[in-house]
Amino acid sequence: MAQIANFKFAIEQFEADCGRFPSTAEGLNALVMRPADIPEVRWHQYLERIPKDAWGRDFVYRCPGSHNTNGFDLFSYGRDGPSKAGGESGIHLKNWY
Repeated sequence: MAQIANFKFAIEQFEADCGRFPSTAEGLNALVMRPADIPEVRWHQYLERIPKDAWGRDFVYRCPGSHNTNGFDLFSYGRDGPSKAGGESGIHLKNWY
């Protein structure tokens, strides 16, 4: 949950500085490398690198989110990875309740 909180803080700082959240296509990489449409004076590096979850997997970022429709969804599928049946049954850590 600490990683989710750190990402949330960085994403909210990006939004405050840049006037929008990173898009799904830009993903969390927008926190490390400036998107082309953001002026240099409005952006700074929010994270040094994009950490993996506790199981060595990438976090999933979506904006707008399915759960946070005016914001973003950020989650981890955890140790077992995505559900073989699809859907969200495998989500372990998330930024919604």
